[in-house]
Amino acid sequence: MHIYPSLLAVWDKTNGDTTAIMAAALAAQAAGAVALHLDFMAPPFTPRTTFAPEIIPHLRAAGVNIPLDCHLMTGLNWVPLVATLAPEYLTFHAKMAPNHTEARRVLEQVACQGIKGGLALDHDEAVAPLAALLAHPACYKVTLLTVAAGEGGQPLQPNLLGKVAEIHALNPRLQVVIDGGVNHATLATVAATGAHAAVAGSAVFGAQSVAEGLNLLKLKN
Repeated sequence: MHIYPSLLAVWDKTNGDTTAIMAAALAAQAAGAVALHLDFMAPPFTPRTTFAPEIIPHLRAAGVNIPLDCHLMTGLNWVPLVATLAPEYLTFHAKMAPNHTEARRVLEQVACQGIKGGLALDHDEAVAPLAALLAHPACYKVTLLTVAAGEGGQPLQPNLLGKVAEIHALNPRLQVVIDGGVNHATLATVAATGAHAAVAGSAVFGAQSVAEGLNLLKLKN
């Protein structure tokens, strides 16, 4: 299982300090991270706002060249704003769209831009009602939240891990990224689901060094 360090942990610790975020991203890249996770939050989906789309060119200009895994918890209008900056991965919540027809259209638009797009499932969203969208050829991946959307540092809700098997039963080709409560104590349980990757914030960026935090997670994998 791959580990995607989440820069939201740095945002929360530094109140969005750009210099600190760039340094943390470069440290994670140097430590061998295969991708970085970015949580874009804004009303009406969440009460607070985190990264602006411009974080993507800023990271590239700073020397970050590993894939960026973008998770949108925003209004639907943010999708083209982020997609035009060409991240490697982009997931959004179907409930950001007024209906599934519109969600399908957005999936198709993201795919047409060469981005590996997909859906994010909040902790209280069931898999079955999204079956048609998850089976769509433009849906490459799923960001599965095992905490409530909107805040970092929440504990894993292990009862939600069964959704990985449900998703793979509907569409075995989908990559599943588990997001929420992943740390040294929970990673073995998370990895046992067969998910492709897990997002980890505090466990990486709250360690004595980024390399130590990432390496300790790899040892638990």
